[in-house]
Amino acid sequence: MPPPGQRRGAPPEPLHTKLPPLGHLDVSMATTTLENQLLSAQKSLLFLQREHASTLKGLHAEIRRLQQHCADLTYELILKSSEQPGDGASRSAELKRRCSELEAQLQAKEGENSELLRRLEQKNAMVAVLENTVREREKKYLEELKLKTHKLSLLSAELEQRASTVAYLASQLHAAKKKLLSSGGASDASPAGSPALASYKPAPPRDKLPETPRRRMKKSLSAPLHPELEEVFRLGAESRKLLLREPVDAMPDPTPFLLARESAEVQLVKERPLVIPPIASDRGAGAGEKPQKAHVGLAHRTRHASPPQAQLEVETLVVDQVNGARGVRKHPGTDRTV
Repeated sequence: MPPPGQRRGAPPEPLHTKLPPLGHLDVSMATTTLENQLLSAQKSLLFLQREHASTLKGLHAEIRRLQQHCADLTYELILKSSEQPGDGASRSAELKRRCSELEAQLQAKEGENSELLRRLEQKNAMVAVLENTVREREKKYLEELKLKTHKLSLLSAELEQRASTVAYLASQLHAAKKKLLSSGGASDASPAGSPALASYKPAPPRDKLPETPRRRMKKSLSAPLHPELEEVFRLGAESRKLLLREPVDAMPDPTPFLLARESAEVQLVKERPLVIPPIASDRGAGAGEKPQKAHVGLAHRTRHASPPQAQLEVETLVVDQVNGARGVRKHPGTDRTV
């Protein structure tokens, strides 16, 4: 560490390593050392005084500058206060007015917010009501759809049953016609000139009870509508039994028959099947008239003046088309003999 009188940063003084002399040499060395220390202290003190003087000079300059700035600011403030004596009051009034405007805007926004909340509650209530209505309508629609589907399935089953019944009756008619034509003289037991058969006309049923196609078919095949047609009905029943004893390989397609007899099918559904009176036909040219053959049928026929062979072809045209289409559809548990 340098001595107090030595300047900071100055090179240190050389040390004397000589051995102190004896006698007066010791006194002179001590005096020299003290003088050196005194000079060093004086130099250090002078350096410190100069540094302090420069520091004080800078501080005084800064103080004067700040004082001048403060004086300038005070002068400007005095000038502004003297030029605008009512500025504070006007600014306070402006602030109060702006505050009142902001309060009014806040109240308006609060009212608008409350109105929007009220409308939102109304919309939510309407949405809830509409959702309930939609659920009820959907439930009702599903119930109606279920009922309609069930009804449609029933109608489809009934339509299929009616189509099967029509095809079955057509095949029965065709078989009975063939059997009656092949039996020949067996059908002569019924006189062709009977006034009852000649004057008989089909009539609608007298009973008013609700009937199904199956019940009507049972009644039409179980008993004749006229007492004069008992023999004809008996022959038709026997031919039907003979036909049912034979193996059935194919079922007629009811589509052509239904298309050709659309109006007749509606009549068949609403009314009971009618028995057609016997139709007169010539057996040959010049051979004389023979007794007519009585036929039991469920379809409408048209009289033709053509020979018997042409008559037979016209009458059995639809039945042949039906029989040549597709196989018999047998449902388990269904009695074809009715």
